Amino acid sequence: MTNFDVELYASQVDLTLESGDNKVIVIRGASGTKIYKDVKKVTGQKNFWSDDKIVFEYRWGGFEEIDLTPDTIMNGVKVSDFLE
Repeated sequence: MTNFDVELYASQVDLTLESGDNKVIVIRGASGTKIYKDVKKVTGQKNFWSDDKIVFEYRWGGFEEIDLTPDTIMNGVKVSDFLE
């Protein structure tokens, strides 16, 4: 996506995580709803060669990259609100 600040978006999603052991991210998009549990931190990854991605760091130490589309909503934060 062009003109998208993935790092700002990730920081806003990260703010939605509640304190406690079971931090949950709910993603809604064209392909349905997905729930991710035990997320410790959310960061944005700028990528020169391909689309920007969101990276989840899990409390048990693993990582997962999440692809974004303009219709993606994570914990109520819409990607479309961050597009210019």
